[in-house]
Amino acid sequence: MNKFFVLLLFILSSNALASPDISVGTLYDYMPAEKSTLLKRVRNIGDETAFVKITLAEIVYGVDGVPQERELPEEGVRQLVTSPSRLIIPASSMQATRFIYMGERERERYFRVRFVPVKPQDDEITELPPQQQISAGVSIMTGFGTILFVAPKETRYDTRIERETGALYVENRGNATVILDYLELCGEKERSCSQPEKMHLLPGVKKRVSEEATRMVRFELIEGKKSVFRELKL
Repeated sequence: MNKFFVLLLFILSSNALASPDISVGTLYDYMPAEKSTLLKRVRNIGDETAFVKITLAEIVYGVDGVPQERELPEEGVRQLVTSPSRLIIPASSMQATRFIYMGERERERYFRVRFVPVKPQDDEITELPPQQQISAGVSIMTGFGTILFVAPKETRYDTRIERETGALYVENRGNATVILDYLELCGEKERSCSQPEKMHLLPGVKKRVSEEATRMVRFELIEGKKSVFRELKL
C-alpha cells in the first residue's frame, strides 16, 4: 500500500512540475524597407505543449514624445497581421509565425507584439497526447512582449555625433531608427566600463550618451545594413 501511494505521489508531482516554457528569441525585430514580411520563430523549451496567442498594438509617439499603444483589431482591415496568430508548440519544439505588413510606409512604424499564453480550445486539446489532455490549460506560463520596427519605403540615415561642454550627444536626423549596440561608458581607470547595452535612437531624437565620470564612449553604430565601430574620448 505504501508503495502505491509513493508511486501516485511521484506521478502527481511530475505532472505538477511539467510546464511549457517559451522563448521568443530577440526582443527587437526589424522589417527593412525592401521587405513586407518577416518570419519570427518561437521555441518551447519546456516539457508540455504551449498554446500561444499573438496580439498586436501600434506604438504611436505624441508631440511630447510619450508613446501610446493602440491595439490592432483581430479581424478586418489592418496594416499588420500575423499568420498564424495562434501557435501550438509541442514540448522541445519550435513553430514560426510571419508578420505581414500592408500599411503605408511614408514614415517608420513601431508595433508591440505580445505572445500571450492561453488555454487550449476544444479542437486543440484533441491534438494533445492523452497524458496531457487532462492537465491542459492548468499550467501557468510567462508571456513575452517584443518590438517590431517597420522601416519607411525611402530610408535615409543621417547620424550626428557631437561633443558639447564635455558631454557626448548622438542625434538622429534621418527617418529611420539607428542602433548604438554594445554601448559602453568607460571611466579613467582601465577596465572601468559599464555593462554593454543596446540603445535605439528614433528619428528626430538627440540624446546624451555620456555621464559625468565618462572619459570614453564606444559602440557599434548600426544604420540599416551598415555598421561601424566608434570609440570616442572625452
